[in-house]
Amino acid sequence: YELVSGRGNIPITGSVIPLATGNTGGAVVFVFADNSQNAAHRKEEKEFFSQAAHELRTPLTVIRFTTALLLAQYDTLEKEKILEHLRRTDETAEYLVGLVNNFLNMSRIDQGRMEVSLKPFDMVTLTDEVVRELAPLAKQRKLYINHEPIDGEYRNVIGDSTKAKEVLTNLISNGIKYTIQGGLTITHKTTPTALATHITDSGAGIPHEYQTMLFKRFTQIGGARKLE
Repeated sequence: YELVSGRGNIPITGSVIPLATGNTGGAVVFVFADNSQNAAHRKEEKEFFSQAAHELRTPLTVIRFTTALLLAQYDTLEKEKILEHLRRTDETAEYLVGLVNNFLNMSRIDQGRMEVSLKPFDMVTLTDEVVRELAPLAKQRKLYINHEPIDGEYRNVIGDSTKAKEVLTNLISNGIKYTIQGGLTITHKTTPTALATHITDSGAGIPHEYQTMLFKRFTQIGGARKLE
C-alpha cells in the first residue's frame, strides 16, 4: 500500500485486528506501519541483481564463445592459438569465480556467517604481492604503481590476510581501472599501535555528491564507469 502525504507517497504495511465488544457486536482496528526502509531495500536488491546478472553474463559469453570456437576449429587451429584461447578462457573463468565469491561473501555477511581468521601477517609484503599480480594490468594501461615500503616491526599486523588481500586487490584494481593517465601510489604510515595503508591514484576520483553512497548496499556509482 501507499499513503499519500505532504512529502510524497510513503510505502506502508497494514494489518487488521478484530476486537470483540461483548455479545452485541464487534470492531476492528487497522494498524499501519511505515515500510519505506524495506521498500528501499527491495529496490536496492533488484538493482543489485540486475547489475550482477550483467556482470556475470559478460564472462560467461566470452567462455561460451571461446569454447564454441575451439570445438568448431580445433583441427585447423595452430597449437599456439589453441593455447592462447585456453589461457583466455582460464582467466575469464577465474574472474567469474571471483564475482561469485563476492556475492557469496555478501550473503554470508547478511546472515552473520562471515568467518574471520585473526593471525599476524606482514602488511607490506602482502601489498607487494598484490602489486606484482596487478602490475601487468597497469602496464597494459600504461600506468605506474609506486609502492613505498617501510621497515621495522610495525609492518606486522593482526588480521585476516585473505580478507586484507581482497580489499587491497579491489582498491588497487579499481584505481587502475578508473585511471586514464598517471598511476597509483601506495604508502604505509605507522604509529606505536597501528599501521595505515594509503592508496591514492591520479584518476577522476569520486564527486563529492556521490561520496555518501560509498558504503550503501547494492549501489554502484555510475559516473566512474564512463572512464572504461
